[in-house]
Amino acid sequence: MLVFGHFFGQQAGKLILLRNWNHFIIGPITGLVILFASVFLASWMGFFQEGIGYKGSYWTLFFNYIVKPVYWVMLFGALPVLFVGLWFGFRIREKGKALLTKLEE
Repeated sequence: MLVFGHFFGQQAGKLILLRNWNHFIIGPITGLVILFASVFLASWMGFFQEGIGYKGSYWTLFFNYIVKPVYWVMLFGALPVLFVGLWFGFRIREKGKALLTKLEE
């Protein structure tokens, strides 16, 4: 999650500061992408650790170890991530403005 946060946070900063995209949209979208990517990759670890020895269909394994965790974490995590994304997008914009005014002086 930290690696995804670092990578996608850099991308969000570039979009907000360099391309002047709306920070109230980029922040929450970036947060949701980080959450989804983290849960999706973490679910695969459980799939390979516990699901390989299961004697049944692979669809059942995929549904139990990948789809369900992603669904539940996205369901309950989306609202907090949206609020944090709004705040982070706002903070990126404000820090960028402060840096630009400092450089102009």
